Amino acid sequence: PPTILPRTVRRAPRRRRPGAKVTTPVAPVSETPAEREERRARARLGATTLRAATRNLSHGVADDTLDRAFGRDALVDELVGALLGDAGVGLVLVGPSGVGKTAIVHEVVRRLTARNQAAGVRRDVWRIDGARFIAGQSHVGQWEARAAGLITELSATGDVLFADDLASLVYAGRTRTASTNLGQYLVPSLERGELTLLGECTDARWAQVRQEAPALAALMRVVPVPPLDRERSLPVVLGALRELESQAAGELPPRLSPQAIEVLLDRATRFRPHEALPGRAIRVLHRVLGGPGQVDDEAGARRFGPAEVWAALASETGLPDFVLGAAPPRPRADLVRELAEQVAGQPEAVEAVADAVLAMQAGLGDPDKPLCTYLSLIHISEPTRPY
Repeated sequence: PPTILPRTVRRAPRRRRPGAKVTTPVAPVSETPAEREERRARARLGATTLRAATRNLSHGVADDTLDRAFGRDALVDELVGALLGDAGVGLVLVGPSGVGKTAIVHEVVRRLTARNQAAGVRRDVWRIDGARFIAGQSHVGQWEARAAGLITELSATGDVLFADDLASLVYAGRTRTASTNLGQYLVPSLERGELTLLGECTDARWAQVRQEAPALAALMRVVPVPPLDRERSLPVVLGALRELESQAAGELPPRLSPQAIEVLLDRATRFRPHEALPGRAIRVLHRVLGGPGQVDDEAGARRFGPAEVWAALASETGLPDFVLGAAPPRPRADLVRELAEQVAGQPEAVEAVADAVLAMQAGLGDPDKPLCTYLSLIHISEPTRPY
């Protein structure tokens, strides 16, 4: 069987003497699948670096602590199929924040573990964070030795390395005087097919990886994760709601009315423009269900309506109900009068803030600019006399 020790440097062949007998080398006997799994199990028992510097995501399958990905079956099946083989591969999920990249990876871990168990094999997924990997490594060459041990253990076990921010591996280990980083240590093993790397990052972070580590980026297969629209996000929200209902052990399960779901999708799209769907709707959903709700003893549930959604949005954004849309819009004259009572000697600023509030009430503001962008354009003049 092949050795599990690190590979030695291949030496040049000796020159054959004239008249010497030529012998054909005997090919090594390939190991059976059972022998391979036994060898990987022994290597996994001695994987001290993996346990110290990473976290085993596959254990979350048995503990039922991994997120679920709803509405992404085709993408999940594609990733599982790419990770089922023994050959090393590099995959990176690229998409905006909130699109559900981490949930997709967790669903991949679930299905990959189920298929491997059905086939009688084991292939764990280890989550790595660049900042945590080099934490506490103060001596010169200390984190490099840990990186070498990590690669050796991954090659011996055949497990998958998952980086929730691929760019963090490119910057891990860099100093003012040295540009060596953890990502460089992974490149040779990826080229030889001895390592399987799964990563995720936003479009901006992926651009940094391509600029700072082009060799690593060239070995990674990009899997784009586009955001979902409002209609396709509805089944995802319903799936997350059913999952939360099933987890309410010993408590009254939550029940969200159809009107509340409509308000949630509409307002989450408007007041969380920095995140993509369905992630921002799921975060608002968790915030809404974190409240007490209205206890329905007859149905044995906690009911949440539009009022609870408005309250959760007001608590998160700090905006009044007439700006959120829960109450009728305020006339401009009333806004100017109330603002002038609180701010003295700034009529231009009061007028500008009133216009910004009117634009937000009508939903005419730029969806890519938050409220602070409007306020930053307002000029506050110097007072003409001390107050």
